[in-house]
Amino acid sequence: MDDASSSFWHDVSGMKAYHHHYLRLSTTPSTDALAIRQTIQKSLADSFGSTMAGTYVDILWVGEDGQSVIRVNPADKPAILQAIASSSFSLVKESRFLAALL
Repeated sequence: MDDASSSFWHDVSGMKAYHHHYLRLSTTPSTDALAIRQTIQKSLADSFGSTMAGTYVDILWVGEDGQSVIRVNPADKPAILQAIASSSFSLVKESRFLAALL
């Protein structure tokens, strides 16, 4: 990788490199990715208004046992955790490293 492309991935316009935060959730009964996203968006809208309802949430995995893993921006993590606390989900584990959720 040359210096120009390397600097793009590590330092975009002088900003720090972007890192994700991963959350493992549990819900009963088991649900699908769309329902997870809708529940989190509704909780965000109820708690913080319609602007926060558009917060990016990436559903990475949904298990048959009601477990799921989502990826969020670390800056949005406090609002997402508040939304999870006020919804039907429970937080099982959180980490900046995806493999740590296993």
